Amino acid sequence: MGLVSIGGFARLSRLSPKALRLYDELGLLVPAHVDAETGYRWYAPEQLDQARLVSSLRRVGVPLARIRDVLALAPATAAAEIRGYWTGAETEHAAQRVMIGNLVDQLEGRGTAMYEVAVREIPERSLLSLLRRVHQDEFEQQTRELFIHRLRAAASPGSRGSPGRRSRSTTGR
Repeated sequence: MGLVSIGGFARLSRLSPKALRLYDELGLLVPAHVDAETGYRWYAPEQLDQARLVSSLRRVGVPLARIRDVLALAPATAAAEIRGYWTGAETEHAAQRVMIGNLVDQLEGRGTAMYEVAVREIPERSLLSLLRRVHQDEFEQQTRELFIHRLRAAASPGSRGSPGRRSRSTTGR
């Protein structure tokens, strides 16, 4: 069998032509050939397995960006990645199940407020706050640097707790 039109491939893969165009744009399922004049997409029958994999991953809620990462992996590593994703999804669903149960109980008058709030008075104090926006890839390094900075500040002379001196810590303590 030769190349299949986008409509034929959509029927074979059970993906819509709209989804196929999106997956092409995202690099998840690139057509075997695109007509230079018309832009019409043609798919090879060998691409059906990848199309069905993408479709299955979407049906279980895997985000498109994560699917792109999975497709780039060796099969055994991809399987481990999918297993890890599902473990996280099950944990999240379990937490949501508890939350929904609490909401239903509260709405039906069987439960109390889900969150108890206690208010307490604290003495006025000065506070210095630093807001830093970091990309997810930089988070670990930034956290490590802040932790090291706090350790050094705590170990330096005149740090919080030294008799006779007022702390000038910038950590908000």
